Amino acid sequence: MKMRKYLSAIMLVAAPFLFTSCIEDDLVKLTDQGDSFVRFSGAAEKSLFFNAFSDVKKIALIDVDRNVPSEAKLNTSSTVKLKAAPELIDAYNEEHGSHYEWIDDNIYQFVSVPGLVMSGDDITLEYSAGDFAKSIAINLDGSKWDLSKKYAVAYKIVDAGDLKISGSDEVMVFINAKNDYDGKYEILDGTIQRYSNPTTPTVDDALNGSLIGNPNLTFSTISPTTVEISGLTWHGGTSGVGGINNLRLTVDPATNKVTMFALGNATLKNRPDLENSYNPATRTFTLNFDWNQTATKREVFLVVKWASE
Repeated sequence: MKMRKYLSAIMLVAAPFLFTSCIEDDLVKLTDQGDSFVRFSGAAEKSLFFNAFSDVKKIALIDVDRNVPSEAKLNTSSTVKLKAAPELIDAYNEEHGSHYEWIDDNIYQFVSVPGLVMSGDDITLEYSAGDFAKSIAINLDGSKWDLSKKYAVAYKIVDAGDLKISGSDEVMVFINAKNDYDGKYEILDGTIQRYSNPTTPTVDDALNGSLIGNPNLTFSTISPTTVEISGLTWHGGTSGVGGINNLRLTVDPATNKVTMFALGNATLKNRPDLENSYNPATRTFTLNFDWNQTATKREVFLVVKWASE
């Protein structure tokens, strides 16, 4: 029994030293072995979303990391050159049917930081001794931002100097604005009705009827108070409503009253004496509008509620 007590005491004293020894064995010390490399931090495609604003905000676009295997290599300088690549945005638009464009020069300025040298839209990053990363940011003037446009920037690493490139040598950053009404909306209630003349509703017309259960509508930011509505379908939800291209609504923030209109059809307007409003507490729109009032009139009633981004 005494021997067991002695052994236990020895182990209690020795255990911390044994544990320390294991930790030291597992440590990986920086050496001069391995490569130094540079990489775009994060994914090759990055989407930024902002609520509409009217002041100037700093927006971080891209981080470019320098990774080194040793203190000696960290204490050397490196130069990396990035070239603007608007062709990447064009290719993305063609593939996805989108309409991104290079950010307007009049609405932003690059944030000046040590080691960032601009030549037009091209960028040179100069890493001094001890630098692990460089951040590229802009000051964006929201008062000059055309919210109907979708902006992007894209860059390629064209010269990594004494560094290797890790991961993708390309990056795209999409810059999107949203107002308070932007998003996907579920149809809680609604009907659609066609007319054969200004006063005679069509009968036995499969396109007429309830809109409940139809696919969600998409409200896309045009300005701080205006959205474009897409995805409106006839009864049954299988075919889109035509003749009202660029269907839009504008909210009066003071009253939450809504004005309906369509760029593709000047006759589209609010139905007189019926509600067109927004309830910010529930994020719900009640809409009543029609078009072609003096010919083959069409009428729509909708109650839609925000469902998702």
